Amino acid sequence: MASGWGINGNKGRCFDFWTEFSECMSQCREPKDCALLREDYLECLHHGKEPERHELLKILTWYQSQVQHCPPVSVLQFRRD
Repeated sequence: MASGWGINGNKGRCFDFWTEFSECMSQCREPKDCALLREDYLECLHHGKEPERHELLKILTWYQSQVQHCPPVSVLQFRRD
């Protein structure tokens, strides 16, 4: 993966995330300084947050359809960090 080669011989889908994370790690004083870049890279690899956000969106959509006077709610308001 970190070599940059994707499955079809092109650049891998997460290679850009890897290069940003790798550059940060080589220049930072503490690894925690690159935590957000690491999170982005791992999300690209494993898509761990995507199903969770999809499920939350389904729940919010259902809730809004059940409550007539419910103001619109954005999924971003419920983002966990």
